[in-house]
Amino acid sequence: MSYDMMDDNTSSIEIQLTNPGIISRLDQDIADYLSPFGYRLKTQTSKNVDGTALFTIPGLPAIKPVKTVHIYCHAEDLISSIGPLIRTYLRLSDGNLHPKKLRAVVDCKFVITCKDATKCINGEEAAAKRMAHHIHMIIRNSMGSALCLDFVVVLPFYSSENKRSLSVHAVRIAMNSNIDTNYPCVTLRERSLDEVFDCDCVDGTLYLHPKLFCWLSSSSLEACIESGMKRGAIVSGPIVIACIEKVANLHRILMLCYDYDKSALENCCFSEDTSCENDKYSELSLLLLNVVVAIPKEVVNNPGRTRKNTKATKALLQYYDEAIEHFHSAVFGDSKEQYTFYRPTIVNEDECIDTISALGKSNDTSKQTLLGIDLHRNALTLSGDYEEYKHVKNLQQHLQKEFNHTYYAMRELLKSRAIVFGYESTGIPECIQTYLNAWVQISSRSSLNVVASMAILFDAIFRK
Repeated sequence: MSYDMMDDNTSSIEIQLTNPGIISRLDQDIADYLSPFGYRLKTQTSKNVDGTALFTIPGLPAIKPVKTVHIYCHAEDLISSIGPLIRTYLRLSDGNLHPKKLRAVVDCKFVITCKDATKCINGEEAAAKRMAHHIHMIIRNSMGSALCLDFVVVLPFYSSENKRSLSVHAVRIAMNSNIDTNYPCVTLRERSLDEVFDCDCVDGTLYLHPKLFCWLSSSSLEACIESGMKRGAIVSGPIVIACIEKVANLHRILMLCYDYDKSALENCCFSEDTSCENDKYSELSLLLLNVVVAIPKEVVNNPGRTRKNTKATKALLQYYDEAIEHFHSAVFGDSKEQYTFYRPTIVNEDECIDTISALGKSNDTSKQTLLGIDLHRNALTLSGDYEEYKHVKNLQQHLQKEFNHTYYAMRELLKSRAIVFGYESTGIPECIQTYLNAWVQISSRSSLNVVASMAILFDAIFRK
């Protein structure tokens, strides 16, 4: 899993950024945690460079990285999923560690396709332009985090007939010719012509977040991978309340829950009489059926649409219903009508308060904790070594002092009746906070995407 390279990286690099999303996010990250390491961002507003910014990346002496995550991408259409994982990688790492001591290697194990390659005198030129765009998309989807660490891209082949490796020179020319995709700090490596593609890679990156979290707290990635990420049946799990504002996050939540529920769903057969489906499935412990999605009372931006903005909650509910229908079509295909029951409960904040209030009055004394996952003065911190303390009931006194954060955080998680995830922009609403009696936060440099947080917490609670 290591990828050792001794590059001369002692001098700082300045990059002119043009993407407003990257600029605004890096500006916030520099204020939050990057400025002590020498990262700087200077906005440029002259006539020729309006809307751009000069990003200064500090250099370090050529040393072996402290951690290297090697991301295999075996399909070109999976490129878009890599950026968010790199961003999580940086945020989950030790806040005292210089980001440049973290290495991310994206190994493009595919043959790049170019629709316009036949129109070019040189097919490699078209492939290089496409690859330059892919690198930009990784950086954009990482919201600039890929620029902050040691970022390496192993280039793909560009000819399926004779396996020609895309050259560093061709990609550099493509990157340098377009200011929007010019990132000189990215290290490019050519692929060996003798290399055989590994087809055992796993699609997507959503489920790698728990592995990443555990690995960053351990001495080796191999040990974490060998331990596996097996998911057992959901047994009397807590109610999961997710406050979300973006429809895209609902798609991710649906897929995350389905990953846990898939085995239970596949092992059940429908009868010709589908009238009893809801009753039959109510006996199963399905994670998604225990999920409550809370939406804002008022919505300023119309998510995922190009229509005019709206404040109508009914409109947002419609978009969420469409997302669930899309999920059913993609996952269940022609059998989707049999799975209409398989959906989360969607409520507004007021209805969510009623749900939490009712849970707090439950007679089940074994699970009375109503837990918030958010930054809070009384929050217990969950670290990546949680697996070691999942089933420990009593620790020796010296271990309690040394590992009290993980131990007590796990204890609260495992006895929780409800777990609440707040909005990405504002956290858990104050009207809901009033009903919570415990808090847990995930150890990281800064806040995480709500679905990355859910993936980590689900793994801590449900993995056998």
